[in-house]
Amino acid sequence: MVRAIQYNIIIFSLFLVIQGCSRSPSEQDIHTILGKASADSVIAHVFELADGKYEGRPTGMPSMIEASEYIRSKMKDYNLKPGVHDTSFFQWWTVDYNQILEPAVLSASIGGRTIRFTLLEDFIPSSRTGAGTFSNRPLMIVDSSATDAEIAATRNNVVLFVPPSVIPQPDVDLSPYESRGLRRQYISAMIKKFADAGAAALLLEGGTSGSISTSAYEGLPVYQITPDAVNRLTRPGYLAPRQGSIQRAPQVRLSGEIHTNFHLNRPTVNVIGLLEGADRRLKNEYLIICAHTDHVGTIAGQIHYGAHDNASGTAVMLELARMFSEFAEMGFRPRRSILFIGFSGEEMGLLGSKYYVYDDPIVPLENTRAVLNLDILGGGTGYMAVGGVTYPNYFSLIEEINNARFGHELLKRPNAANSDHYFFGEEGIPSVFLYALTGPPIGIHTPTDTADKMDPEFMKQTSQFTFTIAWDLANRQDLDNLPERVENQ
Repeated sequence: MVRAIQYNIIIFSLFLVIQGCSRSPSEQDIHTILGKASADSVIAHVFELADGKYEGRPTGMPSMIEASEYIRSKMKDYNLKPGVHDTSFFQWWTVDYNQILEPAVLSASIGGRTIRFTLLEDFIPSSRTGAGTFSNRPLMIVDSSATDAEIAATRNNVVLFVPPSVIPQPDVDLSPYESRGLRRQYISAMIKKFADAGAAALLLEGGTSGSISTSAYEGLPVYQITPDAVNRLTRPGYLAPRQGSIQRAPQVRLSGEIHTNFHLNRPTVNVIGLLEGADRRLKNEYLIICAHTDHVGTIAGQIHYGAHDNASGTAVMLELARMFSEFAEMGFRPRRSILFIGFSGEEMGLLGSKYYVYDDPIVPLENTRAVLNLDILGGGTGYMAVGGVTYPNYFSLIEEINNARFGHELLKRPNAANSDHYFFGEEGIPSVFLYALTGPPIGIHTPTDTADKMDPEFMKQTSQFTFTIAWDLANRQDLDNLPERVENQ
């Protein structure tokens, strides 16, 4: 009985009479629109966006614009208006892009024995690599205590750099975005030092997940190699005694090549569609439903398809646009306006959403009442709500809807600089990022993140869940209660 009462309260709060509509939706109307969520529709978007013809959707390349054209065409099909200054669906901005071409080669000669390392199994070029070829160059292992004089001694050597386990923190308060970038900034600074010193190549221990960058270090090939590859190069019998921060490996000689094409000030777009609200007053308030449309592109000839990350979230966003359009055709248009935004540049550091928030907000930020960000939603066991701790009222709304209608596993964490909701949250706009718990059996940022591994039924239920959340946000009268913010602990 208690559950039934809670359910009715949620239904009542969700579907208040909408000014400007002939009638408010009944429970049957809600069942009807949720029933229109289509596994076939949402997976079709994933297969399209994760198609190899888009080359992994790298921001700054024509293939990303072509993928954006597809998204724009669907927004038009779903009767959204152009969201950019009433003239276009495209918000243009520019970006630098370090494109990594093929081939990418790395081999070692150890005591006359040759080891050929395998791309994506043993190594991947760093996103910040420069182009270069080197042959039969000695190996030096250099740790983070290296002086400038020791770094200068690495000229014409291949350097395996060992960074500190903990990056030194500056004596200032940092935002989560700045803190998240500290390690990247430290490694970038060290890459520059070795490039300036004339090192033949640089090796960094890590996995083989791909990434994408706006910077490169000309003339210095930079590799990310696996721990196993490191062990094969640094067996104790290969190493000479350490001298300061440097340990040489006299028996080890390395050869390799990396090719790049650095693109400067390349045009790219955020894709923005508008569903205008029905309430004469509240239509000037906005809900943003967003997803990032880009991925890490093609690395040394290997397409990183980006189905889970984030063709899936983009597909759910498009499915919501379709459902809202069909609900409007049934006579039920939301009171507030909704902007559907596909951001590019997320994989480069949330650049598309950062540009929107700080350079060209299409609608005033003070009129943006909430943000629902959709990322990595191709399959899983439930949902994580990033920002749910920071905005407890927003999470309570999601939790109530989930308990009343869906019963998914639902967790929460504080706001984090890990997707496009972040900068909206930093400006005080209630923002939640939903991603799938567990996820399908793929490698994020690898060529194995393909559309055939996605779960269409999970994406369908995600569309139903997020539509219900979005409908509530776009219609409830007491949205002023949402902005309560709890600072991250």
